[in-house]
Amino acid sequence: MKGLLLVAGTCMLAAAGWVLVVTCSRPDASGPVLAAPPGSKQVFAEVGPFELQDRTGAAVRREDLLGRPWVASFVFTRCTGPCPRVVGTLRKLQARLAEGGPRIVTISVDPEWDTPEVLRAYSAEVGADPKRWIFLTGDPKAVQALVRTSFLSPAEVAPPGEAPIGEHVSHSTRLVAVDRKGRVRGFYAGETDADLDLLVRSLAALQDERD
Repeated sequence: MKGLLLVAGTCMLAAAGWVLVVTCSRPDASGPVLAAPPGSKQVFAEVGPFELQDRTGAAVRREDLLGRPWVASFVFTRCTGPCPRVVGTLRKLQARLAEGGPRIVTISVDPEWDTPEVLRAYSAEVGADPKRWIFLTGDPKAVQALVRTSFLSPAEVAPPGEAPIGEHVSHSTRLVAVDRKGRVRGFYAGETDADLDLLVRSLAALQDERD
């Protein structure tokens, strides 16, 4: 990744010759951004090693997610901005994922507040099936580094008092498709279901991919 540029509230990330445009606490555009068509071999990044905690407090590492495609997403439980719309899209996605198939992995971008206990209550509230939808939290610096470097997505926490608590984290609302080997394969709109069919088809293709 070459860097992060903020332009009128829009975050642009330059990586591997591509420019990824993602929104920061603003409504997502409906169209896909770097959303490769199903069957594409394009790889945008590789998810690096990490160790976070799920809603039970159990450790979850990169290697625990290998072998099945997954969708990374970024929210925080106190969010009063776009996060509820992202969660709504994820609920629709969950309904279309077969048990034992692709999973959803939601990483809190407010990990100091979003402890495993908080995520346990929140995941129950939104109807997340732990077999298909995982919530993760952990060390704030580790989370921020992971979101930025592995998923090429912005995540910024405002200094205390500079923003309402429900808007104090600026982050990408895009959904990130990751293949069975832990490689980023596409970015899809999260605030609407405009890309949902495309994402489901792409995950099916990644599930069948064998190279």
